[in-house]
Amino acid sequence: MSAPAAGPRREAGPRRTAGPRRTGGARRAGGPRRALGSLALAAGVAGLAAVATSTGHVSTTAAMAAPPPERTPRTASSRAAGPPAPDTFAEKVLVREIEVVVELPESLRAGRRKALGPQDFQVTEDGRLRQVVKASPVAAGEGGAWQVVVYVDRVLADPETVFFTANSLAQKAAQLTGLGNVALVVADPAPRILLAETREPKMLEQALVDIAAQAERQKDAAAPAQGGGKSRGQTQGQVQARPATAAAAAPQPQVVRHQEDQLVTLLAGLPGGGPRALVLVASGFDTSLSGGGADSATAVVAEEPARTLAAYGWITLAAPMRRQQLGTPHREMTDIERIRQNNSGRDAPGSSVPPEILPQVAPKSRLQYDSVLNLFVEPTSASLHAMASATAGTVIGLPVQLDAALTGLARRWHIFYLAPDPGDGRPRPVEVRLSPEGTPLRTPVWRRSSTPDEVAAARLRQVLTGGADHGTLPLTATAAVAGAGSHPGPEHGTLRLTVAAFSAPDSLAPGPFRVSVAYDLPPGSAPTVQHQVLADADLTEKGWTKTLQIEVPPGARKVGVAVEDLAHQIWGATAIDLEAPPATH
Repeated sequence: MSAPAAGPRREAGPRRTAGPRRTGGARRAGGPRRALGSLALAAGVAGLAAVATSTGHVSTTAAMAAPPPERTPRTASSRAAGPPAPDTFAEKVLVREIEVVVELPESLRAGRRKALGPQDFQVTEDGRLRQVVKASPVAAGEGGAWQVVVYVDRVLADPETVFFTANSLAQKAAQLTGLGNVALVVADPAPRILLAETREPKMLEQALVDIAAQAERQKDAAAPAQGGGKSRGQTQGQVQARPATAAAAAPQPQVVRHQEDQLVTLLAGLPGGGPRALVLVASGFDTSLSGGGADSATAVVAEEPARTLAAYGWITLAAPMRRQQLGTPHREMTDIERIRQNNSGRDAPGSSVPPEILPQVAPKSRLQYDSVLNLFVEPTSASLHAMASATAGTVIGLPVQLDAALTGLARRWHIFYLAPDPGDGRPRPVEVRLSPEGTPLRTPVWRRSSTPDEVAAARLRQVLTGGADHGTLPLTATAAVAGAGSHPGPEHGTLRLTVAAFSAPDSLAPGPFRVSVAYDLPPGSAPTVQHQVLADADLTEKGWTKTLQIEVPPGARKVGVAVEDLAHQIWGATAIDLEAPPATH
């Protein structure tokens, strides 16, 4: 996907500044994100010196006092000179500037909104308060325009959903391109870029109209076979019963997970940073009966993708549109109306008077309609609602919701705060509040440090199923299993990994390296991905070899392995056939 020509874009991850090689057990944070600088902490030393680098980053270091080589008895002159220098140690921690996009409450007064500054926001990351350094509206602040991806999944969205949603998006092409660069991706089943990043509304509109026309032809072709269309003698109830049939034919969790793996790996690989929005055209998945375990559908098709999208800052507008009209306004019944209804009418003892219904009041919002509210409680919206909730997005079922959601994006703010970046790949929870009111603000509730484990797992699952993307890190792996097939339990073996010499994008040392391992099990068994972080000093860009112990589960036909330099987010993956010796690739 081509980068925009309008100007520089913010990187998705931290950009590391050049500096001395780390010492001891210090960890390095990685990724191509902008780094504010490195902070060296020293016990017993208080003098700090700040130096601005040529790239505009700030490097802050503490002067270190080396311990004496040996201790000698103190003399009178030494006692007069003062106490001896204390033993010291050093550790480097990268601190970077992190951007989050927040939604301000509609009830916030205009005067208060205009006067907001960094001091008016309180950020908590991983349970700790962080310093906010900048705050501004997205349209006027740092980071440039929005990066918008319209992702149409033809496997997870039925033709009717694609038809209605693509038509509605085509009508909002000018509003979409007004936010920033828009890319159009269609997954059928593998994702392909149908339209590269553009700010031309006519081009986007035509591409969406073509998608809608194709979906309409597919819908019309499938209608006779499914008894579609309201024919003569067919009741309205029979027509309304069709969604239940479609729900019964919903894809299996394995299919949903495969499609979502393709989504998150595509978005994780996109360059740039700043405000990001995903318009996801897909139907939801009912996770209510899937259980709560780590391998349940709730975890694999709802929680994991939601956490990953939030960590990368993709505010998700899930759009399973199937109709154009709002329908009946939603109105809550008052207590006095309930009393009259319960004590009047034909069912009331000794009464034949119908209940008195007070005049209905129009909804305060255009979105307070039964058709809108039902969308958020339908079981099939569970997976989409999880994504929207974690990313500060929403679920859209009607065109009026789309208009409100796009207008809301244009009014969002982004704030920048400072936090240490250990580069361990673990997502960290984030919470933003207005200060001093303490009002919680909607924002993506996770932020990443290097590539999350979930992305590595998604890539590895695709490799095991024959995916073409194996990364750029030159990786060779050999597996040896002792006594294969001798007993029904797990088999012990070794996995020998060799990473050839590679070029890092900067002069900093690579590492740590994360090794992810998964097995291709018989149908019906979901592959479980295991992760291990290697931080040995001899793992460099000149190449290295490492042998790990593995435990191969019964029935495993292939083993997939992925290695990633978490410092630079360079990865490579391969699959080894355990049934064809020698097991090497």
